[in-house]
Amino acid sequence: MRSTLPRLIQIVSRDALRSSHPTVQIIPEPIPQTKEKKVILVDELAKLQGSMGSSWPPNLRIEPVVTKQTLARVRSEHRTELKALLKER
Repeated sequence: MRSTLPRLIQIVSRDALRSSHPTVQIIPEPIPQTKEKKVILVDELAKLQGSMGSSWPPNLRIEPVVTKQTLARVRSEHRTELKALLKER
C-alpha cells in the first residue's frame, strides 16, 4: 500500500491539546568550548629537540606537516620535488 497524504494526517481533538499544566521546556545554555590550546605531541617533541640540540637521537626525525594549502601556490610540476626536499633523509 502506498502512503498518501490523507493516510499520514492524524486528526487530534481539541480536548487532547488543552492541558491544565502547560509544559515549558528549558533549553540549557550551550557549553562553551575551552579556549585552551591542546598540547600536541609533535609540538612538544619539537621543543624538546630544540632544547637538546646535538644530543637529540638521530633516529627520531620530526618532519613538518605539508598540506595542500601549504603548496597551493606552487606549480604542479614542482610540488613533488618540494615535498621531497622538506623531508629529512
